[in-house]
Amino acid sequence: MAGYTVVANRSDLNEALVVDWDQGTKISVPSTIDNRNCTFTAGDVTVTVSHDWCDANGAGQCSLTLRHQSAPGEPDWPGNFQPGEPVLWTKNQGPDDGPIRIKFQKPVSAAGAQIQILGSGPFTGTLTVYDSTGQEVEKFSQPCQSSSAGDDSATFLGVEGADIGCIEFSTQDRHPTGFAINRLSVVR
Repeated sequence: MAGYTVVANRSDLNEALVVDWDQGTKISVPSTIDNRNCTFTAGDVTVTVSHDWCDANGAGQCSLTLRHQSAPGEPDWPGNFQPGEPVLWTKNQGPDDGPIRIKFQKPVSAAGAQIQILGSGPFTGTLTVYDSTGQEVEKFSQPCQSSSAGDDSATFLGVEGADIGCIEFSTQDRHPTGFAINRLSVVR
């Protein structure tokens, strides 16, 4: 649909609020987050985050794992986010693994985050956009590269447009170790 554009750089989101998955407090990591009622707030923006998936027995699950980007060679998240950055990880992305869904309490005009798989190599990141009525209005895919450099080079997937009610991050090709996103930038 017309009116929605890809934002490929966080710096292009002028005056964005930042939703920090730690909410400013370092949480012991890795920590499993039951995300049935998982809300985060930054300024006047409140989001609900969810990740639904099915286990090996087909039972529905609803959780994410909170980790932090570590310096190269150190434990925790060995990726290419900014060192110290809190990240939400899907952990085990099997064939029944869902996207990371971020629903805005009130519609916004832009939003995005960096994405990467756990492991090195290429993958395709996808951002699906919904309006405030829940209708899918756009879907963007972008080639991405994952590494353990800890250098803030993870690909940014963002969108700009009117009436953004929800966004979903996913990968086109499934990865057995899942994927993660870092802090969410939002423009009202």
